[in-house]
Amino acid sequence: MKRLINPKNIILILTFVFAWGCGDDAENNAVEDNVAYIKDAYMKKYAELYVGNEDATILAIPVSMTHVDEEKEVKMNIDFSTEVLDAYNKKYNKNYVMYPAERRKFLSKEVVIKKGAAASSAQLEISPFTQDLKDSGDTYAIPVTIAKVDGAGIMKGSESFIYILREIPIATTGSVKSGANYIRFAMPQEEYFEFTALTAEFLFNIETFSKTNNHVMFYNNVTSSANKNEGSIFTRLENGSLGIDNTYFEFSIGDNVFVTGTPNGGKFEVGKWYHIACVYASKKIYLYINGNLAAKKDVPRSSFKLHTEVATKWGGFNFGGGGIGLTKVAEVRLWNVERTQEQIKENMYKVNPKTDGLLGYWKINEGSGYELTDATGNSPEKAYPNTKEEPQWYTNQQLNVE
Repeated sequence: MKRLINPKNIILILTFVFAWGCGDDAENNAVEDNVAYIKDAYMKKYAELYVGNEDATILAIPVSMTHVDEEKEVKMNIDFSTEVLDAYNKKYNKNYVMYPAERRKFLSKEVVIKKGAAASSAQLEISPFTQDLKDSGDTYAIPVTIAKVDGAGIMKGSESFIYILREIPIATTGSVKSGANYIRFAMPQEEYFEFTALTAEFLFNIETFSKTNNHVMFYNNVTSSANKNEGSIFTRLENGSLGIDNTYFEFSIGDNVFVTGTPNGGKFEVGKWYHIACVYASKKIYLYINGNLAAKKDVPRSSFKLHTEVATKWGGFNFGGGGIGLTKVAEVRLWNVERTQEQIKENMYKVNPKTDGLLGYWKINEGSGYELTDATGNSPEKAYPNTKEEPQWYTNQQLNVE
């Protein structure tokens, strides 16, 4: 069975739009001649399209003419364009990858606009993501263009359009129990990392909630008085003793300076997924919740060290259960670069493990056992729960955040 997207309803596949036609690029002015254009490209340059997991998606690409010709029909050819995607990536500093040729095809490259009509559509068939494509962490796109028109011109600036392909983020995820349980992330350095910029990201979902004050999550605290002034990273839900409705998220890199925030809805809830990104750079710390800036604050440090010794709970990098109750966790990442808000939003559910600055990346999607793999390949050892007990695994988890 194939899924049909009607051109009248194509607006439903748009999650946001980006105006490309500004300044010298704004060439969609009034025209005197009859010219062809891709309808959606007249005001914007791309759309996000969620591709089915099982059936092929049939996408209608609407094309139009500026005038109705009562005397003749107009024929045009639609094609893919690597050049369009390359130009877009360069202009907007993106890394979108062309969807493989064998996973996309036009049912017909020729579009005919009949006499007395002003519009028609091309039909594009898109096959679902393979597992290899899902695992790559890349974001794929299909750029289309009007390659040729017989009997009319082509509207410059509106002849091309890019469909950015998204998959519904469904995954198997593990969990951390409450109390003294935590996941230990082994790192390649034997002593410490020194950071001038840092980003820590993860997804979490509170399955059960306990009324206690400190709900520790991703952290690396000092291990002794000898290095207590070198810095730390500590994240937690706080004030849970007053109930889930009163919790807020905290992030610190030491010096007793915390930045705090809550989701756009004003409170955290049991049974919902949240994406957290904690960023440090240029003497500032930022907290993003679900891709939105929740808080920021100045800090005194221009750099700091995080010790990686594995002997104690507070060394290295950990994801803790604290007193929070049972917590699902996925997509834990540690970077030595500042990730921008745009990058955070783009890659909440996956990222290419080979991305510059990515020190460690634990998807936590193994589905069984207690050893967790670093997708970057940087870590010589597997991550694991400190109890060496198999975590509870959850399948078919839809990771979407609001």
